[in-house]
Amino acid sequence: MELTPQIGNDLQKACDEKIAEIYQRLYTNEPNYGVSLDCFKTSVNSTLCRFIAASDARPSDREILTFLDQLQSEDLYLALACAAGNERAWWDFDREHRSFMQRVARQLARTEVDAEEIIGVVYEQLYGTRIVDGQRQSKFSSYSGRGNLRGWLRTVIWHSLVDRHRAGHDE
Repeated sequence: MELTPQIGNDLQKACDEKIAEIYQRLYTNEPNYGVSLDCFKTSVNSTLCRFIAASDARPSDREILTFLDQLQSEDLYLALACAAGNERAWWDFDREHRSFMQRVARQLARTEVDAEEIIGVVYEQLYGTRIVDGQRQSKFSSYSGRGNLRGWLRTVIWHSLVDRHRAGHDE
């Protein structure tokens, strides 16, 4: 996804270079995640397009480049790898975030059983057990890198609890 309609060619080139630089740093740290530069660039450009569209006035070139620097790129890289089903990324995600997710679920749920059920539901959504047009639909695909992954996970858990509560009332 190119941004050229929204930004000039010079800024597009600067953005592409910045994204490639960020990607290279991430790839150097985790080469086994299987995230391609094209995949990473597409995701970052999508987030950048939403940032530009949400602004009252078009952000300056400096603001756009600063925005790229402020992305939670490590979290985004991990999320993209998990969305693609990379086993190594899933191991790292589980090691880094499972206990956090369990704490959040216990704080928000009424019982320990509810908390464990929600964690199972969230993991299922994150992994993407639903297939559409041959593509696994992972909840990770909606993570943009604008906030940290743990904040996003907290929101996903909260929404799952609310959905579960609503489903109980509907019955």
